Amino acid sequence: MVSIFSKKCEIAAMQELPFEIPQTLSSYVAQFENDPEKGIANLEAFLKKRGMDAVGYFLLSWLYFNNDQKEEAVHYALKAKCCAPGSPFFEHLHYFMVHPDHFEAWKPFAPDADEVGQIGEEPEPEHEAEPEYEYEHEHEYEPEPEHEPELEPQQEQESRPGSETEWEPEVEPEPE
Repeated sequence: MVSIFSKKCEIAAMQELPFEIPQTLSSYVAQFENDPEKGIANLEAFLKKRGMDAVGYFLLSWLYFNNDQKEEAVHYALKAKCCAPGSPFFEHLHYFMVHPDHFEAWKPFAPDADEVGQIGEEPEPEHEAEPEYEYEHEHEYEPEPEHEPELEPQQEQESRPGSETEWEPEVEPEPE
């Protein structure tokens, strides 16, 4: 049977977290409130038996973080990330553990109806974008015909040295 005192401690600790902790792990939060070292040690032993558990590693990381053991908190936050690949929460958890003062999350807010207008309406742009280039006669543009270069008379080409044959590189004889 759970005492009222431990239930209150459990509720107080869980209020800081944005979600519910599974029943199998919630007793470790109550132990942490009474004796932080014992709560952490028991949760570590439980996770060794249980195996890969993202939520368990997260909770262990959170307990280390609240116990001012930052290195261990980051270590177990990374383990939680490895157990739940693709989770946006676990992807950034270790950043929060390393830089808790610089972590600023976006918080949604309800804007005033006067500022936005009706739901589904798109806001009007402040100014319309002007085209970067303007062509005066864009529709009248006709490309100029390409002229082929005039060929020299055959006689002049033959009078040049080496024009009768293609150029061949000189090959030096190999030394023996």
